[in-house]
Amino acid sequence: MGKQAEQSPVESAKPVSSGTSTASLIIATSPSTAAERENRRANNADNWPMLNRDSIQYVARLTPATRDVASLASTCQFLHEKIKPILDQRKLQALAHFILIEPNEVKVKSILAHSPELVDVLVPRIKDAAGRIHKEKTLLQLAYGAGDCEMCAVLKPSFIVHYKNKEAGVAAMQKQINEEFGHDTAEDQAEEKIQNAKILQSILKPVIAAIDTEQFNLGSDANNKLLLSPVTLAAIDKFRDELKSWLLSNEKGLHFRHSTLQETYNTYALLTTQWDYQYNKCALFEDGVLSSVLTYVPENDAQKFSQGLDHLLKENEPCQRSLALRGGGGNFYEVLRGPSLDFALSGSCVNLEFGHVAGAPGYGGRSGGSERRVLKTHVEQKQQSFGILCSNRCNSKTHTL
Repeated sequence: MGKQAEQSPVESAKPVSSGTSTASLIIATSPSTAAERENRRANNADNWPMLNRDSIQYVARLTPATRDVASLASTCQFLHEKIKPILDQRKLQALAHFILIEPNEVKVKSILAHSPELVDVLVPRIKDAAGRIHKEKTLLQLAYGAGDCEMCAVLKPSFIVHYKNKEAGVAAMQKQINEEFGHDTAEDQAEEKIQNAKILQSILKPVIAAIDTEQFNLGSDANNKLLLSPVTLAAIDKFRDELKSWLLSNEKGLHFRHSTLQETYNTYALLTTQWDYQYNKCALFEDGVLSSVLTYVPENDAQKFSQGLDHLLKENEPCQRSLALRGGGGNFYEVLRGPSLDFALSGSCVNLEFGHVAGAPGYGGRSGGSERRVLKTHVEQKQQSFGILCSNRCNSKTHTL
């Protein structure tokens, strides 16, 4: 008994059995009452910013175990100093999640408000919705690479606080962006855009030819979906495999080039005229091709597409930061990978202009590529915002989105 009494709270917590809260074991070793512990936590919140409950609430929601870690750190300064590195890593994981996977400025602000130093820490590894794995990136590099100009702006105050003044904070932002994205000249970017367009067209050519010759004369399945020829199905599968291989091989840091999406929509607009707006061919291009390209857009764009660009750009609605389609039907990415409305095929396109399942009843049929105009405005506004970010805040080069 005497030997156990000499152990520190942390040491006594080592042999924790399965299903028992670490925090409850450690707090149980303290002779103080619950009221006294609560009073200590309240007093310590001002002295130890890491313990502020606002800064950990979203971390705890993301990782339930963090609730125990935070409770441990709240018991005394000694424990705080020992557990702070663990809590920092949990916070960093949460920040990366709320920047890249589930973009949310409110949650990022809340966590960084008491941990601004995390803007300088590398995220070891994170996987986005498209399957890309990002390694050793800062929070700013993740946000910039995803084309999330709003999130980049949210990170700026934390740089200023961490570096004690605006000039030093802006310089640090410039350094991080240039380290990851500042190697190519404007000429290099223009040439790369041309080469990317050529690659995309070479991938698109076989599947377009298959859709062009599809007769849609094989009847329907039990769900009244049109059956497609083996040649067309093979061409769609080949397109998707080549697209995935090409887009996921991008090691430049930018998660997705909007020019790829624009090029696809521009091609579709030309095809609609060539096909004389034949519904089946247009619908098959949307569900077989466009849906596949859209699965690779970053989450912050997916949120805006789900809400509908028309509502954001023309009606000035604030972005709701949700992947739920405005017109119903489910989650943006799940719909894209789900069954087609018209064909015995996986893949269902989303109308970016109004945020609904393409071809859904009550929405006027297929778009025929009309979203290309509002998409163009969306990309131009993003490019302008990044131009301001880079020139006025970071004095860095802008990159073609």
